[in-house]
Amino acid sequence: MTGTMTANDRLLLSALADRLIFGHESTFNLDDARELSRLLPVMPRANILQRLLPDLAVKGSLPGKSASGFAAGVGNVSLNDKTRSFDFDSRGRRVVRAGQWKLMRSGRGIEIEQVMADDGDEGRTALVEFRQDEPVRMCLLTIVEFNIGPLCLATGRFKPWKVPIAA
Repeated sequence: MTGTMTANDRLLLSALADRLIFGHESTFNLDDARELSRLLPVMPRANILQRLLPDLAVKGSLPGKSASGFAAGVGNVSLNDKTRSFDFDSRGRRVVRAGQWKLMRSGRGIEIEQVMADDGDEGRTALVEFRQDEPVRMCLLTIVEFNIGPLCLATGRFKPWKVPIAA
């Protein structure tokens, strides 16, 4: 696909991701995966950081600052700045948002990341693997977290999940 994505393209991408993720428990439709690949634009990596760290995401927060003093006519005043948060994602503009999904081409296929989930549920991230432009399987991301003092490190691994079937 080339050019600008339309709202209809995004709706179709969202519907395809829904069917691939929430469809049958152990299989997925080959035609859905092919159509997802056809509709999702190919975007080149833009800068050197993305080449060196293709899938680095960092999130964190810093404590806020506080200040106090005397204001004429008011008296003692204190200002408390709330916690400041930040995030960095090296994938940048390679990600396409479609409904509740973030879609991105990766070296092995197409990643589908759920960004909105039911209460108490964590979103799912899956990979539709392709070989020679044909979908061969879907893998589900599992995340392992390590706490080292105040620092929390997380790493993920894709594990086989679904196999393709013809429609």
